[in-house]
This record gives sequence, C-alpha cells and structure tokens, in this order.
Amino acid sequence: MSQKQEIVIAKHFIDATKKVLNTMAFADPVAGAPYSPKNNTMNGDISAIIGVTGACTGTISVSFSREAALTVLRGMLGDDIENPDQEAADAVGEIINMVSGMARASLAESGLSMQGSTPSVVSGKNHTLKHQSNAPVVAIPFSLGESSFTVEFSLK
Repeated sequence: MSQKQEIVIAKHFIDATKKVLNTMAFADPVAGAPYSPKNNTMNGDISAIIGVTGACTGTISVSFSREAALTVLRGMLGDDIENPDQEAADAVGEIINMVSGMARASLAESGLSMQGSTPSVVSGKNHTLKHQSNAPVVAIPFSLGESSFTVEFSLK
C-alpha cells in the first residue's frame, strides 16, 4: 500500500472516530498527525483489536488511556458506572466495533470492501498487541481533553 493510500485510509478512520465518539459519547476528539509506531507497545491502558478481510486484510486497533476510556464511558452512560474498569473495557470494545464498521462502510464506497471479526480487548500498563499483517502500521493519535487515545491500522 502506498503512502498516499495510507493517508486516504487514515482520513476515513479520523472521520469515523470523530463521528462515533461525538454521537455515542458527546465527545470531541482532536486528531494529531499519523505516524509509524516503532514497536508493538500500545500507548494506552485499554486496547482493542479487530481483524479484517476482503479487499484489504489486516487489523485495526484502538488504545485508550484509562482517563480517556472513562471520559468516553461517562459520555455514554453518565455517572451511573458500577464497575469502571470492566465497563471501560467493554466500551473500548464497542468503540472499535463502531469506528471500524463506519470506516469500512466509508471505504467500501471507494471500492475497498472489508469484513470485520469480533474484537479482542486487552488492558494493563505497557501491554502489547501485534498487528497480524506484514504491512506497515499507521497510528493516529487523538486528544480528548487532557487524555489521549490512538487508532491504528495495518492493512495490505
């Protein structure tokens, strides 16, 4: 995949992320410049990854700081949170489903139809996730107030 194609795909993920978080959590994330991460260590405390097949194959992931995940969770549920860590992990799994689905629907309009798998969620400091493609990983950092999260994709 060329760098130009990666930039076009990144724009679909940026748009989908902003739309999902604005609609579901009344949040307004700000995207930073996409970059290539140097290793598999995720930037956050709670991450989710989903596999895709079709016109492109690979993986899509999100990694939220605990604070960002709780901000999203509060936006989705209000302050009625009984088990914050478990509910934040569930919310991150739902976010990757929605962001991936919306980005894939948008990309399908451009002829890149992909199907997604069920997400896997991992939590804990300095955890790692391995993208299952030998394609380069593109990471898009987002800020959400004082907290942050990252959306990544590796597609070939």
